[in-house]
Amino acid sequence: MPASHVAPLTVRSLNSQLWYVLVRFLVLSLFLGGTVFFALVVYGHSEIFSNTKLVSILSLYLLQIGLALVWLLRFGPSALFVQIQIVWDLTTCAAVVCFTGGMYSDFAFLFIFVILTCGLISTKKDVLVTLLASIVLYGGLTILDFYGFLPLYTWQTRSDTNVFYMLFLNFTAFVFAAFIGAVLSSRLQQYAQKIEEQQREHVELESFNQLILQNITSGLILTDSWGRILLINQVAQQICAISESRVLNLPVSKVLPGFRCPEPQERIERAEFNFTNADGIRMVLGYSSTPIRQGESTNILFMFQDLTQIKSLEKNLRREEHLAAIGSLSAGLAHEIRNPLASLGGSVQLLREQAVDGVQQRLLNIIARETERLNNLVNDFLNFANPRTPFKKMTDIHAVLDDIEHLMRGSEQFNSIDIRFRHSDNWYEYVDEEQIRQVIWNLLVNASNFCATPGIIECGSSRTKRTFWIDDNGPGIDKQMKDAIFEPFRTTRATGTGLGLSIAHALAKANGAALEYAHAPLGGARFKITFSGASQRTT
Repeated sequence: MPASHVAPLTVRSLNSQLWYVLVRFLVLSLFLGGTVFFALVVYGHSEIFSNTKLVSILSLYLLQIGLALVWLLRFGPSALFVQIQIVWDLTTCAAVVCFTGGMYSDFAFLFIFVILTCGLISTKKDVLVTLLASIVLYGGLTILDFYGFLPLYTWQTRSDTNVFYMLFLNFTAFVFAAFIGAVLSSRLQQYAQKIEEQQREHVELESFNQLILQNITSGLILTDSWGRILLINQVAQQICAISESRVLNLPVSKVLPGFRCPEPQERIERAEFNFTNADGIRMVLGYSSTPIRQGESTNILFMFQDLTQIKSLEKNLRREEHLAAIGSLSAGLAHEIRNPLASLGGSVQLLREQAVDGVQQRLLNIIARETERLNNLVNDFLNFANPRTPFKKMTDIHAVLDDIEHLMRGSEQFNSIDIRFRHSDNWYEYVDEEQIRQVIWNLLVNASNFCATPGIIECGSSRTKRTFWIDDNGPGIDKQMKDAIFEPFRTTRATGTGLGLSIAHALAKANGAALEYAHAPLGGARFKITFSGASQRTT
């Protein structure tokens, strides 16, 4: 049998070859059992067992089936395995025919089963080769028997007519069996190729789908109609800080606390909910849900994104719009107020020079002081509404903090406060030095206004993180005020304007830095400045 052909899918299939071995065993058992039954029960011929050669052949065949099964399970399916089995079947059929009557044997039809079997599990070429082998084997046995070269059945009468008639019938049956086997082999090969193509396309499609699921920028979760998780992609695992193996078949409400699982037929276009993942990170998730009908059941596909940063940007945008509107109004009011204040200040100065009465002098001093305070407030309005463009240069942040520390220790406003400065090594940032000084001073003044008694202000810095912070031991910021502390005119002090933190925030942003609030280790507020603009330089 040729071994160079490409075996079809049926030959390479372990299940098909296992069935092939099983069918061979069943056919052998059927014919052996039928022969014994008719010999013993119907005809009463017990000498069937005296044919030791036939019994030996059948026993060897059973042994070969066992060995074939062991080989198949040990080495797996192959075309060579099938070819060896067909060769063995042809040899066994020839031996059975030889020892059961020669050309008059009742088992010549076994060649037909071998040919049909070859068509079921091999190629058309193998079927033709098997047909030729069957014709050669059976024809050779018949010719040898006819001319007396097989002295097993010398008692049988040999007639030319009978011999040629039996050869004609059997050869015709062999040819028809081969035709049917070739058709079956061709159809099975086409069917196997289609299955192989479909399987390959299915694998490629599944790989493509997995590639999309794992690389899509949105989180995906597929649940059944009861809300149990069937699939979760890589992005969803990262957002939730969980692994797929830990959440499969769990209710989605346990994986996403606070999430309301919709009904199977409910479609949600867009919704949001607050979520805290397994790492304790709070975020806002936006999601949509789509029911997917699969047979009798309905699965639900959830697609969601982390909107935390977007919400923060929207919040900052609304604040910037609010600040712009207030700034425009403040600029207009400041210009309208500044001129009358200038006239009022000049008039009070003249009156102070002419007044001699002590009471009048005291009243004029009060007017002058309040006029100066109003003028400072107007200047704050103008700084907030129309800050100048930063004049940036490489600035030593450590030196700026050191200068401000000396100013604080010489200022009456900080006399009763314990001042603690802890600086790291010198580092440079590309900023406007005067504006950064104003940011730091505003934050220190704000800290002094809220310090406890005795007051403590602590300032620290980190060159590697490009940040410095100012802590106080005051009451901190109320939760209700936390989101609005950088808005103008928001203050809890009766004498405050609410512009100090707003101006500091705007100037920090203009210099490529972020001003953030946090809870301080001292118990009060911490305001932290982190630079993220132009690259730094260290010395």
